[in-house]
Amino acid sequence: MNTWDRPRTKLRIAMGICPDCGDNPAASGGKRCEHCRYRQNNRHRATYALRKRLGIPRYTEEQLRQEAEDKQAKRAARKASGLCIQCGSESKKFVRCTACRAKNAITKKRFRERRRAMAEFTKQTNEAQKKELIRKYAEISEGFSTRECSQFWREQEENNTEFWQELRDTCAPFTT
Repeated sequence: MNTWDRPRTKLRIAMGICPDCGDNPAASGGKRCEHCRYRQNNRHRATYALRKRLGIPRYTEEQLRQEAEDKQAKRAARKASGLCIQCGSESKKFVRCTACRAKNAITKKRFRERRRAMAEFTKQTNEAQKKELIRKYAEISEGFSTRECSQFWREQEENNTEFWQELRDTCAPFTT
């Protein structure tokens, strides 16, 4: 936005009309009319697609580093002045206010539940894949049953044969 355009834009926003075209009323919950919103959204999508295709990141490493430093400084200043480090409201004896602590507790609980569910899923998947590999190699290994294949495995491991090395490399992620 140009400097000479700012007063006109502020006036249009205050009047409740679209600052871009100045013709239509602003859409509910926004500053622009539906038509200008649609055009701006299309421009942003095209820019994003072009940058993605060219491999240009949205933010540079310097910008990301600067943002992280600013955030750390802001949190440190809030902590030093006795405010909630998350929202900036009054916080008596904790680093976060009551509302932010409640939000964080819910978020942590959800994270723990998801992590627990993912670990269980991974464990089940790994066990199933391990059993499937044992069955597969049992069939390949002269028609051994699963029990005989496990015994064959141990013998191969003791002798450190090529077959064992291939098997070990294949099953390494599943044997832990």
